[in-house]
Amino acid sequence: MSDWKNYNLEDKLRGILSREKVRHPHLGQSFLSVYQLAIKYDKEFHNDVEAMGYKVGGKGSNVYTSLAQYIGRELSKRIKRGDITDIEGAVLSDTELSGIIFDNDSIVSSVTGNENGLSLFRIKDK
Repeated sequence: MSDWKNYNLEDKLRGILSREKVRHPHLGQSFLSVYQLAIKYDKEFHNDVEAMGYKVGGKGSNVYTSLAQYIGRELSKRIKRGDITDIEGAVLSDTELSGIIFDNDSIVSSVTGNENGLSLFRIKDK
């Protein structure tokens, strides 16, 4: 069984996104970056992260063992296929952006300077 199903990542990530408190009166629910999701997931379900063998991610970590990369890839794939319909994604361009630092300077985004941008996710407004 895949880590996605074995650790019930979809429901756990949906819970994290649902608990996000920042909501703009005109723009709706805020997006969380894939790094923010990975950081929050690690804080809430650290034993899962260790058991899966992932590190949260960021510059200098191996992308193939990054929880952030895994979450971003799997959410994007499932949203595109239509398997997930209540979460939406977006991409933050890295135009005029030299870096983003998360979690008290310990995680530096590794996606600035490449063509993919930074994946963002939120629960869709109803």
